[in-house]
Amino acid sequence: MAIKYLLEYKDITNTDWIVYIDIPSYSGEEPIKILGVGKDVLSIDWLSQTSDDPHAQHVIPSTAKLQVYSQELDLNELMLTPDLTYRVTIYRGDSLFWQGWLTSDGIQKSRQSVNYPVTLTATDGLDKLSGVIFDRWSNYGNITVNGVVSEGRCPMNTLRLIIRSSNSLNSQLPIKWFNSNKSKQYPNADGLAGKEELDVRGDLTRMNKDCFWWVENIVKSQYCWIYQYNGYWTIVNYNDFINKDGVLSGYEIPSSPDAVTATAITEDLNTIIDTTIANDGYYMVKKPLGRVDVIYNDTTFDNNVIPNPSFDVISFGAPIYWQMKSGLGKISSEDPINGEY
Repeated sequence: MAIKYLLEYKDITNTDWIVYIDIPSYSGEEPIKILGVGKDVLSIDWLSQTSDDPHAQHVIPSTAKLQVYSQELDLNELMLTPDLTYRVTIYRGDSLFWQGWLTSDGIQKSRQSVNYPVTLTATDGLDKLSGVIFDRWSNYGNITVNGVVSEGRCPMNTLRLIIRSSNSLNSQLPIKWFNSNKSKQYPNADGLAGKEELDVRGDLTRMNKDCFWWVENIVKSQYCWIYQYNGYWTIVNYNDFINKDGVLSGYEIPSSPDAVTATAITEDLNTIIDTTIANDGYYMVKKPLGRVDVIYNDTTFDNNVIPNPSFDVISFGAPIYWQMKSGLGKISSEDPINGEY
């Protein structure tokens, strides 16, 4: 691809950021430099569903938004772009931070001004996998993890194929994963890149399941999330994340269809998120509480709990969020991992 647009800026920590927009038809000798708008030049969001339960969603797509001025942009070209055609690559310092594809969503052209702010949006592509049929297998090389060689149709090779294929994500980013699950049949092999095989007879392929179905069910079966961050496709077992306080051991492999040997890694996932939003520095230091089960027991009457939306206050000043209708009541919080408090 040819880099047509180039955006450079510094955040409040004086860190350099560079954004490249590749457009295949561009034949110019140098990229066209575009100017960001104020402090809101770049934001990257990891999208979740409306549920607060971290176990409810396993595929976590991300989007990047650029606030730039229109003067150097060919807006007609950008507004008519098909999805997954123009690649957006973001570097933080010298390191690749994020990569995705420009979408035409939200681009507006003004007739009243020569130079005005424009929002460009890019997606990592995970949200575009629905409807893209997974209809073939490829001879991807085996993966050696801790001395054990995987089978060709291990779950990780399915993910490699979907990530790399030009018919789906068309991404060349490496993969890292943190997952302690093991097969009972093959306890010395990796749960994702081991001896377990998928669709050996081709029955699932003939059912024309789409790529999103494959990705979601592979990571769901291993109690994992998948998302893109810091230049990697990252897979994290959420039970490991909770039980080990976010400090996890795992493996990474390069972007290649060939036989590869996984490299062992250890990372503290509590502190890796470090960037800026609205020009304010922030970082994640601890995982959020994912779920609280509340149990209401009454010894005498049924239907004893009444919501109290008016948030009344009793005599000593404490708010009554829930009020017992009658009888003796018990309210307890239950930790889904460790049991009742």
